Amino acid sequence: MLALGAVYLLALAHPAVIGEQGVKSLLIIITMEFFIIHSSLILGALIVKARKMQQGLLLLLGSSLFYALFFVGYSYAFDDWWPALMLLAMTLTRISRILVGQEADADDQRMDVYFWAFSMGLLAICAGGAAFFMPDERHGYFAGTIWTHPQAMLATGCLYYSLMGMASLLRMRMQALLKYRAEADRLQRHY
Repeated sequence: MLALGAVYLLALAHPAVIGEQGVKSLLIIITMEFFIIHSSLILGALIVKARKMQQGLLLLLGSSLFYALFFVGYSYAFDDWWPALMLLAMTLTRISRILVGQEADADDQRMDVYFWAFSMGLLAICAGGAAFFMPDERHGYFAGTIWTHPQAMLATGCLYYSLMGMASLLRMRMQALLKYRAEADRLQRHY
C-alpha cells in the first residue's frame, strides 16, 4: 500500500508522468476502495451467517449478485472491464480467510474489526481533508465533493494508501506481539 500511496503522490505532483490513462486508473482504484470496504464487511458477515443457517446462504447469494451487477455497471460507466475483475479480486482477498474456512481467534477477529473501522474512518478523513484543503484555480479552496475533483481524489489516494500501508505494518507487528505474548503465557503456565 505504501508503494500505491507513492504512485498517487507522483500522479498528484506530475500527472504527465503517469499519463491520462494512468490517472484515470488511479481514480477508478480509489473509488473502488470505498465500495470494497463496504462490500467486504457485508459479504464477510453474510458468509459467517451462511455457515450457520440456510437463510444466510440465500442472503449471501443475493448480496453477491447485487455487488456483481454494481461492479459490472461501474466498469461499463468507465468504459473498461478491468475494474469489475479487480473489484472481485480485491473483495475476495478481503474475505479470503472466511471463504477457506480458517477460523480466527478472538484477538484476530477483534483486530479485523478494528482495522476495518480504522480503514473506513481513515478513508473518510482523507477524503474530507483533501476536499477541504485542495486548492481550486477558480474558487481558491474548492467547494464541492472529492468525487468531482480529480486532484482531490488523487490526494485522497496518496494519503489513504500511505497511511494504510503504515497501519498495515503496525498491525503485523501488533499481531506478532500478541502471538508472542500468548505463547509466553502458555509456556509460563506450563512450567
